[in-house]
Amino acid sequence: MKLLKPYGILWILAAFYILAYLTPLACRPMLRPDEYRYAEIPREMLETGDWVTPKMLGVRYFEKPAPGYQLTAVSFSLFGENAFALRLPSALASLLTAVLIFLLARTFSRDRAFAFLSAGIFLTFGLVFGVGTFAVLDMQLTVEHQERHKNNCGTERICRRSAHGTAAKNFGRRSCFWFARACSPALHS
Repeated sequence: MKLLKPYGILWILAAFYILAYLTPLACRPMLRPDEYRYAEIPREMLETGDWVTPKMLGVRYFEKPAPGYQLTAVSFSLFGENAFALRLPSALASLLTAVLIFLLARTFSRDRAFAFLSAGIFLTFGLVFGVGTFAVLDMQLTVEHQERHKNNCGTERICRRSAHGTAAKNFGRRSCFWFARACSPALHS
């Protein structure tokens, strides 16, 4: 690790994210049926002005919570109705999850390079890459999923226990608990 300073790793991660996650968003055609479905619902939200009830072809569609569609609708309103705008919320959710992993690793380890590498390893997982560059709501809704299943969440229990460890002595148990609770969805994706 002495070959690269932590901020050198940051620039490498930023370049990797831009090249691997953002650049190809508009390069490939939309895939049926999922991306068409996840494009139609936000398009109808913009057309009708109803941001509360997701609809597909005029029929209420409650298979996924509305916030994921709302993020895509915001992206459509900013960048137009295209493949890039459709996939951008998933890519940004991948980045946010990597940042949360960085913060979690930085909290429990004082080594900044370790924290950057933790985020980098997360971004290089094939499944994360696939979900982060494909228009599905999985990456965006990890927090909501975790809230629904919080009593059955083993990752959250691990995070709670770690919040009582070494970092708790340095930062306080309450802040470590809430930070670990916030970051536990990142470990689910």
